[in-house]
Amino acid sequence: MNSCSISLVVKNSLLREGLCRILSENDFAIAQSIDHVSEIQFETDGEGHVVILDHSLADKASPQDTVAIISKFRRSRPVVLADTFDLALVTKFFAAGACAYILNNVPYKTFLTMLQLVAMGESVVPSQFISSINSYNIRGDNENVANVACRKFNLTDRDLKILSRLSRGLSNKMISRDLGVSEATVKVSVKNIFRKLSVSNRTQAAIVALEIRASSSNDASY
Repeated sequence: MNSCSISLVVKNSLLREGLCRILSENDFAIAQSIDHVSEIQFETDGEGHVVILDHSLADKASPQDTVAIISKFRRSRPVVLADTFDLALVTKFFAAGACAYILNNVPYKTFLTMLQLVAMGESVVPSQFISSINSYNIRGDNENVANVACRKFNLTDRDLKILSRLSRGLSNKMISRDLGVSEATVKVSVKNIFRKLSVSNRTQAAIVALEIRASSSNDASY
């Protein structure tokens, strides 16, 4: 792959130095390697630049600190490095503009692959996210979910059905077969769903889907 500029904001010095060596040996150009958010150089913010932010730098009871940092990198691709999976935090971080949430216990080759995907414009979430999506499955025939979705995002019944399947990782071809419509119809519908949700990819759409499901569960007026 082409060389990618990357910033490391990691508290643990051993982990930080290890990441620097691994990344440098795999065509990542280290723009900065620091251990505290106060040292972040936001002028490095640029198209394709990857920022790895160690979540342990912030008070885990106050994720807004991490969210605020992510939000300042408008053109870069922020990556949150965490020690545990937390669905609520994943949702907050992606809503703020994060492109990946990576657990720090993944094998280093997997880690490199994830960063390569991020550098190419993809979003990356832990495998646990898929399980969470399945447990919060959005169904088009659920009246509460449909009311919330229609009111907030102007989603149609077909949009809901497609979003439900998209959130479970189904491809356009699989969705078309499942719903008995053409793949071209699904493709157009997916683009319309992205536009209505103000997202740019399937991962972000799935996260909004989780928020819709949570809203329908908590809002007694629907």
